[in-house]
Amino acid sequence: MAIFGKETETYLYLNGIRPREDLRLDAAVVLMPSSCDPNLDDIIAKSKTEIDFGVACVFLRSVSACLHIVAQTPFELAREAWNAQWDALLLGALHDCEVGQTFKSDVPPERFAEAKDFQVMNYAFKGLNRGEVRKLTKAEHAWLGKHYGAAVQLMEEDRYRNAVHCLGSYGWHYMPRAKLALIWSGIEGLFKIDYELSFRLSLYIAKYLCPHSRARQKTVFNEVKKLYGIRSKAVHGGNLKDPADAVTKSLKILRRLVVRAAEKGELPEGDELVP
Repeated sequence: MAIFGKETETYLYLNGIRPREDLRLDAAVVLMPSSCDPNLDDIIAKSKTEIDFGVACVFLRSVSACLHIVAQTPFELAREAWNAQWDALLLGALHDCEVGQTFKSDVPPERFAEAKDFQVMNYAFKGLNRGEVRKLTKAEHAWLGKHYGAAVQLMEEDRYRNAVHCLGSYGWHYMPRAKLALIWSGIEGLFKIDYELSFRLSLYIAKYLCPHSRARQKTVFNEVKKLYGIRSKAVHGGNLKDPADAVTKSLKILRRLVVRAAEKGELPEGDELVP
């Protein structure tokens, strides 16, 4: 997929998430609530191929938000639009939903009929969520306003970027074993551990998530150690009694770690957690 910059503003159409109001994510990008209700003739007119027409028919009416991107030059606009795809992945990872970024246009979704530059960005049907939309609460808006910038800064770190990608893409797999392997890849990657993996990972996570409560640390330690044992069975072909439950609980841990890192503005360091 290529993104070409034209003029100095563009819109990425999103589905799967709906903000309550406009929310500035950084100097160039604003997340906006949106909707799109095109007629068939407009879809046909703006579709370059039959495949584009099919994707537009599937996704356009499920658009629930957009990213409005503004830059000084077409070159900068192309760069900002490309990078904004990470915003979609990060927003989905933070809010337990898959955010599809399916179209790019020179007009917002409500004005689709006026579009002169309309481009399909997603041919893999990621974000196909049966019309379910994650509506952000007032508290979640406040959290994004306070901590989203720190999360974006942490995306410069490979450990955090990997965790976010695992969190945002595990749902592309249908087998629980594959999901567990991917989720735990994100968890393990946040902590630089070379030995006593199960014990140290459980200890570091407990310390990082519950720094002020020994009782909570013990609970989290035991839960992580148990889940890591299930993860080991999953990747090595062992019998799994309830893999779906393990996926749900493992996801919760990875998401808590991603959120906690954004709130702290830094990644976990084992030597500092356990001197």
